[in-house]
Amino acid sequence: MREYIVGLGSNEGDSLSILQLAVGLLGDVAQLKAVSPLYESSPIGGPRQKNFLNAAVRLETDSPAETLLVQLLELERQAGRTRATESDAKRAGTLRWGPRTLDLDILWAGQQRNENPACEVPHPRLTQRRFALQPLLDLVPDAIDPLTGCRYVESLPAVADQQISLVSRNWADKNVPG
Repeated sequence: MREYIVGLGSNEGDSLSILQLAVGLLGDVAQLKAVSPLYESSPIGGPRQKNFLNAAVRLETDSPAETLLVQLLELERQAGRTRATESDAKRAGTLRWGPRTLDLDILWAGQQRNENPACEVPHPRLTQRRFALQPLLDLVPDAIDPLTGCRYVESLPAVADQQISLVSRNWADKNVPG
């Protein structure tokens, strides 16, 4: 079994309900082991938009990262998300890093590394985004970056100016194994 930490985010629609539904659906894709507290965070990059709700889940599955990513993208699509690359966004008039109903990203997979540009693990901007880093550390406080060998907790001071606030510790209890 492979262990993954998957980040969840939403700032469009009923974000809390969308994230609760996503946790349940993730439990259908892989074995759900734990869910982080729920946070509210300001958007980073992109256009002016509403704050996000963010969390992370710890999953176990036999699937490689690329297979898990395909499953995550399908869950996003089912939630109404349309991902856009920068060139797609310009052509279609949509916004990259804009509002989204559901955003699912593989953040970390223990000491596993995947350098495929379409599915980089660990997430290439993990240490630059407190809204992703904090939920990861809630689930795996001693997590180590497999690329640098540094503990992720050491990256927190660099993102301390990115404000996030705790919304709930038990927001997904009905979906978490007892």
